[in-house]
Amino acid sequence: MANTDTQIKLLWAKSNREHPEEIHLLIYHLLESAAVGLALWDHSLSNSIKKEMVSFFNLPEDTFGHFLAYWIGLHDIGKAAPVFQIKIEKGNQSLIQAIRKSGLGMDSYPSPAHHSLLSGKYLSQKENISKAVEIAVSGHHGKWDTFYRQIHSLSYGHQEWNAVRDKYDEILRQVLTIPQETLPSIESTEDRNTFTTWLSGIICVADWIASNKEFFPYQSKWQDPVEYFHKAYNKAVKILKKVGWIGWRSQGEMQTFEQMYHFKGWEKPRDLQQQAITAYMKFDPQAPFIMIVEAPTGIGKTEIAMYLADQWLQKSYGSGMYIAMPTQATSNQLYHRSKDVLENRYKDQLVNLVLAHGQARWNEDVNAVLVKEVGEEEVQSAIASDWFQNNRKRTLLTPFGVGTVDQVFLSILQTKHFFVRLFGLKNKVVIFDEVHAYDTYMNTLFHRLLEWLRALGASVIILSATLPEETRKEIISHYCNLIKEEIPDDDHYPRVTLANAEKGSLVTPLEWKHPEREIILHWIAEDALENILERRLSGGGCAAVICNTVRMAQELYIRIKERQIVPDDDLILFHARFPYRWRQEIENKVLTKFGKEATQENGQRPQKAIVIATQVIEQSLDLDFDLMITELAPIDLMLQRAGRLHRHDRKGTRPEKIQHPELLILDIDKNSEGLPMVGERDPFYGKSTLLRTYYHLKGIQTLKVIEETRSLIEFVYSSKELFTNVPHEFLSILQEWQNEETGISTYKSNKAGFTTIEAPDHKHLLTKTKKNLREEDDINVLSHLKAKTRDGDLGIRVPCLFANKENELFFDMNLQKPVPKNLEQFNYTVQKELSQNEISISQIYLIKAILAEAEDIKQYIPFHKHQNFLKFTNEQTQLGGYIMILSPEIGFTFQKGGGD
Repeated sequence: MANTDTQIKLLWAKSNREHPEEIHLLIYHLLESAAVGLALWDHSLSNSIKKEMVSFFNLPEDTFGHFLAYWIGLHDIGKAAPVFQIKIEKGNQSLIQAIRKSGLGMDSYPSPAHHSLLSGKYLSQKENISKAVEIAVSGHHGKWDTFYRQIHSLSYGHQEWNAVRDKYDEILRQVLTIPQETLPSIESTEDRNTFTTWLSGIICVADWIASNKEFFPYQSKWQDPVEYFHKAYNKAVKILKKVGWIGWRSQGEMQTFEQMYHFKGWEKPRDLQQQAITAYMKFDPQAPFIMIVEAPTGIGKTEIAMYLADQWLQKSYGSGMYIAMPTQATSNQLYHRSKDVLENRYKDQLVNLVLAHGQARWNEDVNAVLVKEVGEEEVQSAIASDWFQNNRKRTLLTPFGVGTVDQVFLSILQTKHFFVRLFGLKNKVVIFDEVHAYDTYMNTLFHRLLEWLRALGASVIILSATLPEETRKEIISHYCNLIKEEIPDDDHYPRVTLANAEKGSLVTPLEWKHPEREIILHWIAEDALENILERRLSGGGCAAVICNTVRMAQELYIRIKERQIVPDDDLILFHARFPYRWRQEIENKVLTKFGKEATQENGQRPQKAIVIATQVIEQSLDLDFDLMITELAPIDLMLQRAGRLHRHDRKGTRPEKIQHPELLILDIDKNSEGLPMVGERDPFYGKSTLLRTYYHLKGIQTLKVIEETRSLIEFVYSSKELFTNVPHEFLSILQEWQNEETGISTYKSNKAGFTTIEAPDHKHLLTKTKKNLREEDDINVLSHLKAKTRDGDLGIRVPCLFANKENELFFDMNLQKPVPKNLEQFNYTVQKELSQNEISISQIYLIKAILAEAEDIKQYIPFHKHQNFLKFTNEQTQLGGYIMILSPEIGFTFQKGGGD
């Protein structure tokens, strides 16, 4: 009879690819994974998560923690199968012979299955293991599989292998003192789905830590399993401390607004902030909630959100906070501010704060606090732990994060390990800024995310200058699972909406006690723009010119520069078509010159300056201009742009000719029938929206922001007001445009919906096969198979390098930083230079030319992944019949010509 005690001392879980004779025994990996899971439960998970999990099964906290560790330990039990063990035969024949000699058959199987599915199959045969646990275990390599349909055909080994698996199971039960009883099932579909998602996430994370050979080196010599587990647990606790996962936890310690922001010199909240706080206290959300704050720019909405998020986290013992911003630029700015707030709020705790976006690795604020391992000196400070910061699938696992909204959208897309991101969001507060700027595609993702955040026990705070009433009600409906038509209308502005499934919704008007904010509107001809700027800035002043397209911004920059209205150093072009490094420098320059703290007295704010920009300055950046010229855009974006006018009190230092905020709008040409030719140069804005915005603003000479914002938004967006103010003779074309845009909107919504996971209450969520998971990074994957968080054409990121006459490559245009040759090993500096030299290309004809003709960077830097790059000589390169130009002054441009 075969001896399972001997056999379990032979089977391996990991091996050294270069030296296959070096192995790590399977029993140790199972025990280490269980130990990591238990350490996470004991030291890292919030009290609110623990309370919820034990309530599902009516177990004491410690007992559930051991069950959790047991399930995690079972994740790789499918490796105890011939189809996995035989993989090492070529490199370690002696081990395979020993396994055979022990009585375990190593027959080959025609249809080998992944070990994660074999783990699921083993669990499916145990009466005391639920289907939810089976699915979570079988999906620990990143995706759920409906193995039930193929369970009988899985290559599993004969009966002697099942005895070995039973032995591993027995050891785990003994070590963790797990009884044989069957736990009660979770009745609610949504609760069951949410639990499975959460469990899937923590299994993946525990496996990642336990599989790291730097944390748990290979062990092949037999040790007593009980002793080994206790050693592994103690080591796991130390590892969690090192990576920064043991630190801040909500402890129920409340602070006043004044205490939280005293370091900024705030003695008390501003009037609107206090009203928002009072509304929250009156609503008194015990359960997770959603809060929508609609108020003018510059009143401190972010401070309101962070304070109330902190209040709820402490009261509910929540897991942390993530602030989702619209762009990388706004994320960078808020990361710095948030770090200061959190450091002062939690002076006696370790605060792990990551910046989450594609270029965060190179951010100076992040690198200033980045640590490879957490030491004793970091116990009372803010850090960015490398283990979380520099792995995009792990950034949402930290207690605190700031980043782009794309990072949280990825949690509900059909991507590998999506449930790890959802696990990281559980019981947090997620703050969304500038939600009014989401298009149909993004809103579809947002609505599904709201459904999951509610199910995960996460609260949501939304900040916006204003929202259409339909949009506000849709948001509440998706988060609270309420019928939209039953949510009451409201026409107040500013206002705060608070809602959850228990209490319904409550709207609190915010009383504006300051003088009405009035903005003078003028319509000007485009060809008069330079003359107007020259005249209006003759006495000094800082002006912004906002364009809807990069091409328009570049053309205006050239025209304005020729007139020499301001010094060259104070004429700034700012758009998204610069390499990241250049764009970052421009962004910093703009923030320094036109931010809140910039004054002429401290030498930062210029006496006279012009910024020509695209939508990059439209959202969230705290900028202040004396005068603004803008192209026509949808009404909510026009109001957002106007929020950068006289944003701060300059205490009488505004130039004499610009004492009052003025918004100058470039007028629209009309066709022969008198119809304004809206959207001709910027087709990404709906024509019907632009036409309604045009006619509503045309009738206003002085815009009263507080009084008129709500009515303007509803006139443009409400289905009841679509034809108000538009001349009768244009109603038919407006209706035609409206119908077209409705069709496009439906198409985009369907396209976005096709990429998301199912809703948390969907009865087939756990068993619906995801055959075609979306790719996050691969630029060679077709657009319809990518995990896209925003709509648009297929886009690629391309590094830009510069060549001299000898065709040698350099990172910089001055040819001072040569590209090292033949680097085989990863080099941080080289990777940073490449990443910061990237530009985004979205034109399909340019992408085709680049993919077909551009050189591969791997030819020069072997450690880098395959990626085409652009090689510029004297600021130019030619590909596919196009001349591409990269200028430090105007950015990337292109034109037809220069080749076949």
